[in-house]
Amino acid sequence: MQKIDCFFVGHNEMPIDKNKRMLQYLYGNSSHEYRDRMKYNLSQLITGNKRYTPVEFFNHVRQGQPGDFSELSIITESFNLAIACLGNYLHQHELTFDFINSFQDDKEILKEKLVNDEILTVGIITTYYLSHHPIHEIISFIRKYNRKVKIIIGGPYVINKARSMPEEKLIDLFRTIKGDFFVKDPSGEDILAEIIQSVRSGSSPAAIRNIYYKDGDAYKFSFEKAEQYSFEKNQIDWNLFNGRLAPVVNLRTAVSCPYRCSFCNFPSYAGKYSLSPLEYCEKELKLLHAQGIR
Repeated sequence: MQKIDCFFVGHNEMPIDKNKRMLQYLYGNSSHEYRDRMKYNLSQLITGNKRYTPVEFFNHVRQGQPGDFSELSIITESFNLAIACLGNYLHQHELTFDFINSFQDDKEILKEKLVNDEILTVGIITTYYLSHHPIHEIISFIRKYNRKVKIIIGGPYVINKARSMPEEKLIDLFRTIKGDFFVKDPSGEDILAEIIQSVRSGSSPAAIRNIYYKDGDAYKFSFEKAEQYSFEKNQIDWNLFNGRLAPVVNLRTAVSCPYRCSFCNFPSYAGKYSLSPLEYCEKELKLLHAQGIR
């Protein structure tokens, strides 16, 4: 059986009490690190001696109110755009993919494929993470059921850490997370495809730009090279996701940012600002509309 080239894992919305226990275990109740991370990394409300995330609190308050309400979940209500962009690119280059949009909701699907050794690589997307703990939980889960599959981690968390941390501390972080590849690139579709080809062939990944890769017990950086994102090469065929989209879908209509705010370094590494041609947006909207997305 041919393995899935890349299985994407969407957001890991860790329950707030579990996140708190993990921070207590790592840093201790009385440490500055624990207090600091509880203050800034866990958006929370406390009422009746119970902690809630904002979404959990909204659902709690809404219980018993008149009207036909289902529980709100940011993750299950919104489809992960990174999965769409990366999966679409792999498909264009004759590579296979599968995915779960929410780790907590669908981890049993991932478990089955890991146990049956159906996956070549796992791609972990870090769009909403402020700490490494949700990533570490996903990787611990993966390694529990499959020691051979290669794990690729990319997205804003990796990019921000790579640009803000001293190299030595960054490598220590990678050793803690225990991934096989870390992608330091704001888009990375082509990089992902090259990593998969490298894993397939057993060749060295040193020639792939903007990645940290595991080499024994060490992590090595390949080389830095910026490339401009091409909307023409990355139009999303939303038919690839037919029947598996969430009620809310995002479109990529621009790359980088036209502004230069003093408090934000995003434009400095996201590259030249560019807009998607209007006809590309229109085509994607029509595809989504045909699938019932409103």
